[in-house]
Amino acid sequence: MTKEDRPLYHCSEQHYLPGDRIIPGRFGSEILSQGPEHKWFYRECLFERVRASTFPELPSRMRSAFALETYRGALRYREGSEHIYLIALADPAQPFFRADITLLTTIRQRRTCEEVEEWIQTYWRGAIHDPEMVEVLTEGELVVRDRLT
Repeated sequence: MTKEDRPLYHCSEQHYLPGDRIIPGRFGSEILSQGPEHKWFYRECLFERVRASTFPELPSRMRSAFALETYRGALRYREGSEHIYLIALADPAQPFFRADITLLTTIRQRRTCEEVEEWIQTYWRGAIHDPEMVEVLTEGELVVRDRLT
């Protein structure tokens, strides 16, 4: 399967119509505007610090748009009243990064600073522990194809 015909899924409380564009960086802007009050501020700061120092060629989570590779993964990931959208990369030539989204939540099981940093590096190395929960990060736009829920 090529990047052009790869089905991807996006979870959001936003109301999108087919053809709408999902702009990268909205997640990061929201976190930075709320600062430490945002529930994921410190986690994302740590992930960004490790990425910038060890994997600078990879897209920043703070400047990316996100999608999941499987519909089942989107069902597991979504929160509350979020909709699930079928989406595509606006520019299939745009680089993207694949990672296991469960590594974001299971980081809380690490008990030392060294374990946390190693776990974050595992994420940025692209290790996949749960193939159903693969997220795609791109600093390019996403195009909404359809609303599924």
